[in-house]
Amino acid sequence: ELLEPTRNVEVAVSACMRVILTFLVAVASVVIYMSLTSPASVWMNATALSFIYELSASVLDVSKRGVFGHPISKTMTTLNFELTFVSEYPPWFSYVRSIALTVCFG
Repeated sequence: ELLEPTRNVEVAVSACMRVILTFLVAVASVVIYMSLTSPASVWMNATALSFIYELSASVLDVSKRGVFGHPISKTMTTLNFELTFVSEYPPWFSYVRSIALTVCFG
């Protein structure tokens, strides 16, 4: 809402899919460890789940680069901002700042 006047459908769908994927990978991990008896089967299935989850992170990185469109890229990238103060600090600010700096850094 800060960057665009309306909510973007692609971003909402991709965010929901990512949450669902995380939940499904967690459920699948529990099922794997509870049901499989062979260490080799557990190892192979855990490796497959790890690959699927890392693939999701890779798709997120690609979307941040703008491959899937500008709105998704703009929303997925981190928001950088700075604060600017229009008014002056109150008279007591320098006194409190000096005390805080002295207490923190000696």
